Amino acid sequence: NRFLAEIQMLYELVDPQTRQTVKNDFYMFSDYKESFEETKGQDEAQFFKTVDLPENKEYTLNVEVKDLNSKAVIINKSLDIHPIKGHILLSDIIPLSKRDFEGGIKRPINPQNVSKSFIAQWIAYIPGDTINAEVSLYIDSVLVKKFKNKLYGHVLDTFAVNIDSLSAGTHYATLVFSTRTENKKRSLPFYISNSLYGYSGNLDDLIVILNNLFPGDTLLENLRNATGPEKKLAWRKFWDAHDPTPGNNKNELLDVIVSRMEYADKNFSIGNIRGSLTDRGLVYIRLGQPDEIERHPFDVDTKSYEIWYYYELNMRVVFVDKMGFGDYELYSPAFIDLIRY
Repeated sequence: NRFLAEIQMLYELVDPQTRQTVKNDFYMFSDYKESFEETKGQDEAQFFKTVDLPENKEYTLNVEVKDLNSKAVIINKSLDIHPIKGHILLSDIIPLSKRDFEGGIKRPINPQNVSKSFIAQWIAYIPGDTINAEVSLYIDSVLVKKFKNKLYGHVLDTFAVNIDSLSAGTHYATLVFSTRTENKKRSLPFYISNSLYGYSGNLDDLIVILNNLFPGDTLLENLRNATGPEKKLAWRKFWDAHDPTPGNNKNELLDVIVSRMEYADKNFSIGNIRGSLTDRGLVYIRLGQPDEIERHPFDVDTKSYEIWYYYELNMRVVFVDKMGFGDYELYSPAFIDLIRY
């Protein structure tokens, strides 16, 4: 009743001159998921290994990640390294989903297209004795976190990147790690989409459609009444609450709605009325493509009408062109009944 991933992480240190393996080791781990949807995300796995090597000599580090079930190699990368004894090792800044992180899951996200505030994490390894260190974190040029402390061994820290006050475009999270003898810097570029969750159309038209899809929703009411910067925050809160897969940077439900809106506008528009605001458009957005459409445009004793069949839902939807202008109005069932599965 669960889904299992068995993963092996293998590393190998090679002397590039002799091509001999100096050191290698592997780490195996298993990850269980309770549902298929959960298997579509990404989880972070950390593997720490400290290796003593002669100083002032180049090495090649090969890293391989393999799925032990399918035997497929997921990652295969190489990196040239130059170990210097006693020096601090500092990771890149790792962007993580804020909601997942707070829920106990460290799931990496794509910083090239973020639409929600996120958590960033960094890791340092400090060999030898305790040292005095100063750590400063910046978003663009604004200092967001700073601390001084005595550190030793593996050090891990997180900080929040709040994008609500940032404009669309590229920004930078920067970490400065300073000691008496060293000054290290890491930078993470991230891009904020110009449109929230990928939507850049007329928000008021979309709210009309959402009002039919989510009647009585308090967050939608807040969105409808919000103005200025509050509208952006209300929009984000609404879609956070209606996100079928909160582990990623997309909202698949919104993607489906926008895609169906585009189809409805193209196929059901009447004069100046957008197709997504007609009855057929609203039903299409709510239920998707019908399995079968039965059309009756020229029956003698009745007005033109259409019957849409949704077999899996055991539902039949009837539209009638009451005025004879091609504007098919919902006849049966009542729209509120379409919302209830």
